[in-house]
Amino acid sequence: MKHNKWILSGILLAAISFAANGLAADKLRINVGYWPGNLEPELEDRFFKDDLLLGTNLSRYDLEWNNKHTDTIYPLGLQYFIEDVGPGDLVLGGNYIRYQPDYEYAGLTLAPALYLAELEDYKTTDWEGEVGYRYPVVPDTLYVTPRVGYRQHFKEFNYSEFSIGNGTLGISLDSPFYASASGTYLGLEVQFYVMDQLSIIGDYISTVGLAGWDGSMNMERTTLGFSGNTAVLAYENAESGYTIDIQRWMLGIQYDITPELHIQTGVREETLKQSYPGYFGLPLIYSGGRFQANTIVEEFITDYIFYEESISQKKGMFFVAVSYDLNL
Repeated sequence: MKHNKWILSGILLAAISFAANGLAADKLRINVGYWPGNLEPELEDRFFKDDLLLGTNLSRYDLEWNNKHTDTIYPLGLQYFIEDVGPGDLVLGGNYIRYQPDYEYAGLTLAPALYLAELEDYKTTDWEGEVGYRYPVVPDTLYVTPRVGYRQHFKEFNYSEFSIGNGTLGISLDSPFYASASGTYLGLEVQFYVMDQLSIIGDYISTVGLAGWDGSMNMERTTLGFSGNTAVLAYENAESGYTIDIQRWMLGIQYDITPELHIQTGVREETLKQSYPGYFGLPLIYSGGRFQANTIVEEFITDYIFYEESISQKKGMFFVAVSYDLNL
């Protein structure tokens, strides 16, 4: 399947090059939208399982994450419409996406002890580039726009933790997380005019049938604590692959205020199914003047299993967007 990614990427680059060198864009569309909602994190389930077991021993029970809401400016991008390319229009476009929820959560142990964790400066950033063809199935009434896109995805944050309990105290040191992946997707947009200025719009993109997106992940975790009079130092530097499959759908209406100014509203949902294959991390746990060898081996195995699993991250809610056309 991986050769499909390179073929589709080549088509995208060739179309952009062809448009830039051989044609002048007839219309430039500026797209700006507001898309609030909760971002359900795929890392919540992984961290829960990882924290629940230290090796094969029960360790910590994490409560549900808080502050999942994120206000997203999407779409935020441009489209070139190159008209009269055959019976339809060639469409070149790009978008920028940023999610920034303030994730934090608490955890409890049998010690008893309370843990407060935060994903500081959490953000995911995406860049999309697309080429499509807008075809009038029924002129002035029904349009379909199949397209191919290429997307770069980045996720980063710094893990921060503080714990206090019965004879225990701990704090995390610098603990960065960074992952990135990129790849192609296919999409289809449908627009049906029910009145001269009012239309129903639908859109769907997916990596189904493609290889998905490939990348890598790197994570460090350093924690220093005390249990009674004993110091405990835990450190892990982990690496893995990073794979993503995407599905995003949208259904709404568009009202053309003027021939140049358009407003849209509706519902949009995006699902990113993510996995970290080949997770390799050496968890070093030093306590009481020695390394805990058995726990290190068991933790290595359980981490590999937990991060290999494919888990979905979802974002969805009502949206509103405005588009303005500049005729060139």
